[in-house]
Amino acid sequence: MNWILRHLLAMAIRLWALAGLVVVVLGYLPGISGALYYDDYSNLDGLRSVADLESATQFVFGGHAGPLGRPVALASFLPMAEGWPGNSQQGLLVNIAIHALNFFLLFCLGRLVLVRSRLVTTEAAAYIALGSAFLWAILPILASTSLILIQRMTSLSAFFGLLGLVGYLYGYRWAERSPYKGAFCQLAVLGVMTIIAAFTKESGALIPLFALVLDFLCMRGGSLPSRAAQVRRFVLAVVSLLVLYRISPFYLDYFAFSDFRGYSVAQRLITQTVILWEYLFRAFVPLQPTVFGPFHDYYGVRDANAVFYLALAGWTSLVVAAFKLRAKLPLFTLAIAWFVVGHLLESTVVMLELYFEHRNYLALWGFCLFFCWLSYAALKRFGRVVIVGMGAYFGLMWILLFSITSMWGNQSLAAETWAAKHPGSARAALHAVFIEMGKERSGANHEGNERYIEGERFNYAFKVLKRTMNACPDCIDIRMQALLLACKLDNADEQRALYSDLISLAEEGLVNSTVITLSFDSTLLVGNGGCEAVTSKELGALFMGLRENKALQFPLFSQKLYFSQAMLAESSGDWSSVKSILDKAAREAQDSAPILQYQVYSALESKDLEYGYAALESRASVDSEEIKRLLPQLRHQLDSAREVEIER
Repeated sequence: MNWILRHLLAMAIRLWALAGLVVVVLGYLPGISGALYYDDYSNLDGLRSVADLESATQFVFGGHAGPLGRPVALASFLPMAEGWPGNSQQGLLVNIAIHALNFFLLFCLGRLVLVRSRLVTTEAAAYIALGSAFLWAILPILASTSLILIQRMTSLSAFFGLLGLVGYLYGYRWAERSPYKGAFCQLAVLGVMTIIAAFTKESGALIPLFALVLDFLCMRGGSLPSRAAQVRRFVLAVVSLLVLYRISPFYLDYFAFSDFRGYSVAQRLITQTVILWEYLFRAFVPLQPTVFGPFHDYYGVRDANAVFYLALAGWTSLVVAAFKLRAKLPLFTLAIAWFVVGHLLESTVVMLELYFEHRNYLALWGFCLFFCWLSYAALKRFGRVVIVGMGAYFGLMWILLFSITSMWGNQSLAAETWAAKHPGSARAALHAVFIEMGKERSGANHEGNERYIEGERFNYAFKVLKRTMNACPDCIDIRMQALLLACKLDNADEQRALYSDLISLAEEGLVNSTVITLSFDSTLLVGNGGCEAVTSKELGALFMGLRENKALQFPLFSQKLYFSQAMLAESSGDWSSVKSILDKAAREAQDSAPILQYQVYSALESKDLEYGYAALESRASVDSEEIKRLLPQLRHQLDSAREVEIER
């Protein structure tokens, strides 16, 4: 009889878990028709050139999103190469599937935690774990992780990390039978999954710290010999200390100012102290759907004012309370520790942008588990009130999630809403412009109507950019995009005014990688005479100013600006200037294949073959596989051109 009852209870849990998974997926499905965003283009543009094993390898191991390159995450995008970027919906569907798998893994993890910690019965552990995983999966603040395509790096890294943690906790069963072999298997599973997670996204390196937190909780009353537990904890502690050392003031200069970001590590820490409270508030308090989104680039550093000290006092109080209550309320301690560990890299000293919702992806689960356990504990006293309250709260959060994903799925509505909601966000404005300009011209059934609709779109886009320029007086990318539109609108006065602003901001203004992309667009437009009030020479002067901007002092950015400047000189037929510019670029980056190719191209076009041979000769000793592969091909082009000259 007991066996039948246990079987029925297990079946009920599986059905509830399946139902929860379906509801989570249904909440996210409206978002699969969403747009691509800034980091999608910069990280996945290489998919266009994937055609064989060699190009696929270059794409996977040529990542620049983090110090490890994130090859595992990039490899997951290879199936999209053939139809990129038109198949982004399939990619978003995969993201949602990964999120659903993480829901299941957190259900398993929560169940193991509750059973091992002996806080509740096995049956109660299953329902609490399922509720906490479901609450986590429908949190509106996490929507951007699955609906921004490239943030698969975050969810996929979490997937591998959770596999490691589930295997690690399950390994306690092995360790009870064979303590040292079991501990070894636990650490081996955790180690392999941590490495894979870290090569998916560097935040995966935090998985051993999560394991250490769980180890202290799950060993309450455990039967393992102390020596085996000590060995396991020693290994986890050593790995954790290595991570902590890399973010400590012993390794980093907290007061060194970053020219690229515009603030120091200390200023970032002050700001993050406040932001972490904002994350928690927005995560669990139902808010308007427009509060959430991908655009927070305008978020500025905070001073050490009253708000900071209040936030710091709050965190200090929570940490002290968590430590003192670790025996009575271990899940409260877990919630605080889990959240802190989850934010150790991206919300502390690593000089990333200040605010992103996806940084909460794993960090919020501890609070979800604690809240659901607290609700279960309150059942005896409040009964039906707790059930109705939790049901209403879960339903409200799901409706909010569905509203958010529905807005994301409507590209035009989302872009217009975010641009209006975040007037200081250069990215929101540019995104709104790109979406508006990319609309299909339905209804434009003759040339005059088509020109009218296109003109209206240009005017709308220009108004969005002007609004953002007022909110962000130092943003260069907004002004460059506005300049392109002013050229297409044939507005000479605006062209001159915007060019004047750009020249004054070039060396000190706020820039990002979008500026580099826009430099190519402006080169093509101005070089072809599409901007009456701005000449090629003037645009070249702007590029020279941008090269002096401290935030663009990176070889890749510098090379692209040189490339654009050379293209401008070419459009004027000034091959002497083209060669001079390319020579400067080559001296800075001998291993730049595009610069070498452009040098050979200019040699062929200007009939100066000796210049091309000299460029090849200067790369003869460069240690680059791509350069070595190109040299014979380019030499063959020059030799063929020489043979033609001789025949003449």
